[in-house]
Amino acid sequence: MRLVNVKVGSHAKVIEIKTNNTILIQRLLEFGISENCSIKVVKKMAFNGPVILESWGQTFCIRHEDAICILVKELEIDGDWSNWKSEYRKNIFI
Repeated sequence: MRLVNVKVGSHAKVIEIKTNNTILIQRLLEFGISENCSIKVVKKMAFNGPVILESWGQTFCIRHEDAICILVKELEIDGDWSNWKSEYRKNIFI
């Protein structure tokens, strides 16, 4: 599934970033977005506008064209997102 297809308010795990654009990859890495990273879709603007995302406690937006390049798996999260994020970090760094 592509990031642009994830519903607003849903959480997803990045599976792959399918682009040869090194500038885009570097920018995403600066935001903490890489494979196996968890993100939340906060808002999507109309007419293929920017997608607002949240990850690692920061909110940022990327272009619709860039969001198309990001393949994700939608996550089912019950309860508070911040609690889940803390547990996710513990599991990643063990």
